Amino acid sequence: MPVLRDPRRRVAMATLMSMLLLLSGCGRRATPAATTPTTTTTTSTTTTTTTTTISTTPTSTTLDATAATAEITTNWQRFFLPTTSIIDRVALLENGAALQQALEQRSTDPLMQQASAVVKSVELTATDRATVTYDVLLNGTVALADSQGTAVLQDGVWKVSADSFCALISLGATDPIPGCS
Repeated sequence: MPVLRDPRRRVAMATLMSMLLLLSGCGRRATPAATTPTTTTTTSTTTTTTTTTISTTPTSTTLDATAATAEITTNWQRFFLPTTSIIDRVALLENGAALQQALEQRSTDPLMQQASAVVKSVELTATDRATVTYDVLLNGTVALADSQGTAVLQDGVWKVSADSFCALISLGATDPIPGCS
């Protein structure tokens, strides 16, 4: 890690690290219904892969755990890539249109432009919800391991939940975040 001589960069880095530490406790773990089987799939990743398409595979009432896990992983990592456009992020975020202003606001933050995520595992907790365990990376280096968030199935697409997104961007915010009340 480079030496941070500029006091503003030290404060910014300390703020980011505080946000990342708090993020590890922001995910919710849903309890599966008694009639819904739980499937856990763990994926070990040693390199980061960039996907250039958004998965929009419709999901029927019968859940294909393998396909759901793959779509969740792809969409989650794509959402958190700094190079993903706002339009694509809106499509990958639960109620994304309502949170577009927040996405635009946070995209100008230099620290957010260095952050990304790698999914480590997906636990399907219902036919339309999953717990995602992921590492937060800063410039490609793990800054926070084993963070948790929620993916939701909305309009046939697995998306980052609005709650997970709002919890993450609220950590360092001093002003209200549009759409995250």
